[in-house]
Amino acid sequence: MSSIVYVTDENMIEYHRLYGSTSMNFWRPSSKKDFRHFGHGDLLFFFTKNINMNRKGIVGYAHFDEIVKLSLNQMWDRYTTKNGFSSKEQLRQAIQMASKDKKIPKQMNCLSLYDVVFFSSPIYPEDCGLNISSKLESYCYIKDEEVQLLLRQAQANGIDLWSTAIGFDPGNIFYQDRVLNTVSAIFETYPIHDLKLMKPIMQTFAKENPHLKQLSTLPIFYQFGGILELWIPFVSLKKQYEKKVLQYIGLLKLFQHKFGKSDLNTQRIQYHIFGQESKEIEEIVEEMNNEK
Repeated sequence: MSSIVYVTDENMIEYHRLYGSTSMNFWRPSSKKDFRHFGHGDLLFFFTKNINMNRKGIVGYAHFDEIVKLSLNQMWDRYTTKNGFSSKEQLRQAIQMASKDKKIPKQMNCLSLYDVVFFSSPIYPEDCGLNISSKLESYCYIKDEEVQLLLRQAQANGIDLWSTAIGFDPGNIFYQDRVLNTVSAIFETYPIHDLKLMKPIMQTFAKENPHLKQLSTLPIFYQFGGILELWIPFVSLKKQYEKKVLQYIGLLKLFQHKFGKSDLNTQRIQYHIFGQESKEIEEIVEEMNNEK
C-alpha cells in the first residue's frame, strides 16, 4: 500500500475532529504536484502542530478517494463544511494564510478523503522510529513497515471514538487497516511476478466482481467481513507450469507463516485462487482454509 504523511492546517483538522467528520476535502493551495503510486483506499496521515504545543505530530489519517482541481467557489459549493471551516470566508482566510504569495489560487488540489480516523493523542515521529523532519513543508511517502510502526503506536495510545456517536466505527476501520497493511507489507516483500500476464486477467476479474476491492496496487483482491478473504491470481506459461505452481504454493505458505508471527494472528484468513486453474494449488488452498 502507498501511504503519505501530509502537513495539515491545524485549525482545519481540529474542526473535523470536533465535528466528528468521517469524510473531508483535503485542500492544498498548490495545483502543480500530482501523486504517483497513490490510489483509491491508500492512507493519508495528518501531520500538524498541536494547538497547545509548538510541535508537529501525526494526529490521524483517512483513505484517499480521488483528486480534482477546483476553484475556491467550486470547493465551497461542492464540499461546504467538509472543507474544514464553517464559512466560505473562514476557508478563504485559511487558504490565503497557507498560500506562499498570500493570494487565492485560481485552482487548488482537492483530495477527497473518506473513513477518517483520529488518534487520542498526537504521535511524534521520533517516538515510534520514523524519520520525518519537523520542517517538512508538503508531504512524504512512508513505507508499509513504517506504517506498521505508526499504527502500533496509535493502538497503544488509543483511537478517538467521538465519531461513534453518529454510527461510524473508527475502531473497526483502524483494525482492518492494520490487518490490510500487514498483508500488504508481506506481499510487497515477497512480490508476485508475471504482472504483465496477469493484467488482462485482473481486469476481467475486477469487472466480474465489483463487490471486491483491490489491495492498493498489488494484484490481490479482498473482502473483509469477520473473515478476511484474499483472491490471489495464478497464471503461467505451459513450459513453466510446475515451477510456477511451486512458487505460488511457497508464496502462500510464506505469507501464512509471516502473518502468523504478527500480533494480528488471531484474524482468520480465507484464500482463493483466480485466473488459471491449477488442481495442485486448489488442493493446498483448501487445506489452508480448513486449518484451525
